[in-house]
Amino acid sequence: MKVLLFIPLLFVATACCDRGAEMAKYTIHFDLRKAVKMNLPEFVDSIFVIPLATNDSSLIKNVVGLSFVDSIFYINDNQTNILSFDSKGNFLCSTGKLRGSGPNEYFACIAFNILENGNCEIFDGLKHRLWEYDSNLNYVSSSELPEDVLPASNFLRVSKDICIIEDVNSLKFYSSKEGRVLKMISLPQKKGLPSITRNSGLKKLNDEIYYSLRTPERILFKVDIEKMSLQPYYAFDFGQHNLNLRELPNELPLSFYQNYVMANDGVAFVADKLVSSTMQMCFFIYNKKMYFAIHNKNNGFYGIYYNEAKSFHQLMIPNLYLNDMLYYICEPRALDYVLDFKLMSSEDINKIQSIREDDNPVVVCYKLKR
Repeated sequence: MKVLLFIPLLFVATACCDRGAEMAKYTIHFDLRKAVKMNLPEFVDSIFVIPLATNDSSLIKNVVGLSFVDSIFYINDNQTNILSFDSKGNFLCSTGKLRGSGPNEYFACIAFNILENGNCEIFDGLKHRLWEYDSNLNYVSSSELPEDVLPASNFLRVSKDICIIEDVNSLKFYSSKEGRVLKMISLPQKKGLPSITRNSGLKKLNDEIYYSLRTPERILFKVDIEKMSLQPYYAFDFGQHNLNLRELPNELPLSFYQNYVMANDGVAFVADKLVSSTMQMCFFIYNKKMYFAIHNKNNGFYGIYYNEAKSFHQLMIPNLYLNDMLYYICEPRALDYVLDFKLMSSEDINKIQSIREDDNPVVVCYKLKR
């Protein structure tokens, strides 16, 4: 198996990827000849839905981040406000009233963290500040960030002291105590390739920190917090259908790489990767369709499925994976395409009957079989 990483110099990229393949702790092999149309009951135990309350204060424009902490959903809405809902979808509060240019007000929420004490930490990159507010949205504290934290697309707290700042070219390990970036890791990007993921490359999966490139990449890296380094951890292998970077020239217009993805039906372009101690999953584009591959370590189950356009019972890339649950925030008009009533209780089926198309999105929860 060849593991391919993305950096501008193709020769160097190929060499690095071969070493990465040897270093990856786990390799999961999938046979695309066994792919079948999406069949949720084969790997999903049950589905339930949580309609999010709709009112003037809780309207959601664009979900760019989702957390579920202590039975509360926290949504980063368009990098402006954090909205919170309880486990039944009742609206709790919005940070909208804290946003502005006045004292103790943030300007933009690039990312947020829910701290151990339940307070909300907002990464305001444009103001170079970290803000902390309590559960009642009272101002607690703020700290100025150095200029080298930018550019930034994500900010994840991994300990009381250390945060990781992500941009397209690097990961930066920032110390809150020292107020500076302790270390920066250059990411092995190949310039020009389009992003095909819906979520951040840096993510917390069941209490572990992982990173994957947002461009097509078969490797999921584990973040070593103490060493401030990346380790190739999971490699998703599709044999002869793996992406071969040697076919690609460097630094051409984005349209070239987009056309390449659409024109090469025999290549698996891997997007989001989700793992736990028992599950390894990934979404990928193949033959112009979205595929899903899953390996259940507990029972040895392997499955490869594809979504058929405009058909029912599809599985979309989730916004969150936590404790063998996939959470997908779905617009009301698309619910018919992602639900399978055979896996739902009559109570949950009744919930969706009263949802209008202009209502807030619905959290669709897929409980995976163990």
